[in-house]
Amino acid sequence: MFHKLTNVKKHATLSNAVLLFVVLTVTCVPLLSVWALSEFLNMTIPKSAGAVGSVGTLIAVTLGGIFAIYQFRLFRHHEPHLSVTQSVAHHSVSEDYVAIVVTVKLKNSSKVEVKIRESLFRLQQFDRFSNEEVEALYLETFVKRKHSQLQWRTLDAIRRTWLVGEITVEPGESHTETYEFIVGKHYRSVMVYSMFYNPHSSSDDRDRIGWHATSVYSMDNVHEEAK
Repeated sequence: MFHKLTNVKKHATLSNAVLLFVVLTVTCVPLLSVWALSEFLNMTIPKSAGAVGSVGTLIAVTLGGIFAIYQFRLFRHHEPHLSVTQSVAHHSVSEDYVAIVVTVKLKNSSKVEVKIRESLFRLQQFDRFSNEEVEALYLETFVKRKHSQLQWRTLDAIRRTWLVGEITVEPGESHTETYEFIVGKHYRSVMVYSMFYNPHSSSDDRDRIGWHATSVYSMDNVHEEAK
């Protein structure tokens, strides 16, 4: 146990050293550039312009630091991130209905914990459309540009909310959620969508971001069994 903790400490020290080296590098480069520019200006501009040069130096250092942080994304490792994968299965539950079971796996691939507070599960029709319906969908999406993607008809949707800390996915760990839908056996194909909202995103649904997965699931064997 002590050996493992020692190794962890060594890795953490190495990571901190690398981060410190990057910070010093991206900070010193702008400073050295500004110093060289200042020396040049001192040689070519009278001393009365010293105040202007100092202000210019301060602005240059500030802008250089901001650019370095943005360019190298030094603090990006503090942002949460989940990888979402889902598996779908179905079971005949009566003569006319099928239960669709969706299992979603959330993998925390970031270096910070992720606390899930809200999610959306949606089941959409993906077959049995008339030609006119498909043409209307195409027209709205690709010609009139009313939507960024095809708006397949929603059969059912489930929103879930959790208390603070109820679902916490630690770095490197996974969490599994399962939910179910019931549809008629006359459907041959459905689209399953899962969305887990980023707790740090905006509270406005139009601007909220998160992590999602989409699957197209075929139930052709239901009709084969019925024959």
